[in-house]
Amino acid sequence: MDLDFSFAREEVNKLALDIVVVLGLPFVLAIILGYVLKMLNVPIRAVGPLASVVFLIGVFQMFKYYVG
Repeated sequence: MDLDFSFAREEVNKLALDIVVVLGLPFVLAIILGYVLKMLNVPIRAVGPLASVVFLIGVFQMFKYYVG
């Protein structure tokens, strides 16, 4: 039995793009922040948590932007 999902192709493409934007942009920001903090000789034990917090806040803000 074959299922035909061709009717949902546009919706799936839009959903995939939204997921990339909501998760991708904050991830890139967190990576750049971590690299900059390492260049500024911030202790490694502080870089990871700071980048993680920036990622979570970024995802939250992007989600609010797309939902609201």
